[in-house]
Amino acid sequence: MDDQAGFHRPALSMSAIAVHTSPAGALIERVAETEGIEISLALLLCLVRSVKCWFDLRMPQLLLASTNAGKVAEFRRLLQGCGWEIVTPIDLGLELSAEETGDTYESNARIKALAGVTASGLVTIADDSGIEIEQMGGEPGVHSARFLGEDATYPERFAEIQRRLSGAPRDRRLARFVCVIAVADPRSGLVRVAEGEARGMIAVEPRGAGGFGYDPIFWLPQQSMTMAELPEQQKDIISHRGRAAAVARQILRELLHEYREDNSGYRPEQR
Repeated sequence: MDDQAGFHRPALSMSAIAVHTSPAGALIERVAETEGIEISLALLLCLVRSVKCWFDLRMPQLLLASTNAGKVAEFRRLLQGCGWEIVTPIDLGLELSAEETGDTYESNARIKALAGVTASGLVTIADDSGIEIEQMGGEPGVHSARFLGEDATYPERFAEIQRRLSGAPRDRRLARFVCVIAVADPRSGLVRVAEGEARGMIAVEPRGAGGFGYDPIFWLPQQSMTMAELPEQQKDIISHRGRAAAVARQILRELLHEYREDNSGYRPEQR
């Protein structure tokens, strides 16, 4: 059909029609029309490809191999904005069976991370952490979550620790929190680790309603409060898990870059 100036308009090719009728193309054209912007087919094609590229680079899923509500909430804060969508076994309907039989934090973290990879096929992050008390020879250490048995409550554990430290001078109440994070890559089978620690003392009595685990009895002299009394933002900076997560974030950034560069290799599952 000729336009008013007498020039003949070439028929649109099927690929051009596909661009015009695609959701992205239609949206871009609507915006351009609203703003009074003339847009060529070539520019429209470039914009549509850019939108498609953006969708291709959506956040891949990262499995956090934990069902501990406090730990999950903390990791979501610590890894926010790292480029991965954090999902849990509950989110995916998975039941992870990983017995923590290791004698170090790293070995237990590796066991859990690899179990997550096997069950989900996703890049998996897991941690193992504990509290080490000098007067108790470094106990409970890797057994912190099972100290006094699986069914023991934390108030019961606190009471037992206070009993063992009864009469101990201040300099014998020294303690440290340790956290080791393992990041398992299903593509290569490699596991990378990050470690962090926080040093303090065992408080005379539990204080604070924040945090979880042994936080209420872990006294931080420089802050003059327990870990459980710290605001979340401050805790995330100085805690053992916060320090380990800062290193883990770099590992995750490197993995994300590798996946996006490898067009033919494994791509993490996306929702």
